[in-house]
Amino acid sequence: SSSVCAFAPSPGGRSDTVNAELSCHGLPSPSTENRADASLLWDAGEAMQRTEFEQLVEQVLATLPDEYAGRLHNLVFIVEEWADAELLNELGFHAPEELLGFFSGTPLGERSFNQIDFGPELITLYQRAIEAEAETCGLPLHQVIRETLWHEIAHYFGFSEDEMDRIEDFWAGEG
Repeated sequence: SSSVCAFAPSPGGRSDTVNAELSCHGLPSPSTENRADASLLWDAGEAMQRTEFEQLVEQVLATLPDEYAGRLHNLVFIVEEWADAELLNELGFHAPEELLGFFSGTPLGERSFNQIDFGPELITLYQRAIEAEAETCGLPLHQVIRETLWHEIAHYFGFSEDEMDRIEDFWAGEG
């Protein structure tokens, strides 16, 4: 089940994904030193309550620099347990743990002034996949949420998977 919003993605819109291999890279982030962080109290062996997870997502979104946050229009963030089998199959994923997030819609640079608006663009975060990724990689949960959000927001701004691979490799010191 979803929370936050239940709009359908734009018909014919481009969709991009982030997968588990990419999120193990450490991306730089804005400082969150003074924030209460529920992920530090989270036992990786247990599923976090949906409301706690959503609070972490909200905390991460609040750290977006104004230059990016101010350009997010008609964009909805939703949380689901796992990606459904149909989406996984469509994207070529074999296990639900591989898909951490999904952008569905038309990236900013591809929109036109006469485009029909079918509703908001969507970024979906898959809570259980993100929790599994944090546990597998030994990373704090908020870091995996942050990396997934940044990746999906980059797709909203028009970055392709190949461009994101290069950027994430550079940030991880491999590029």
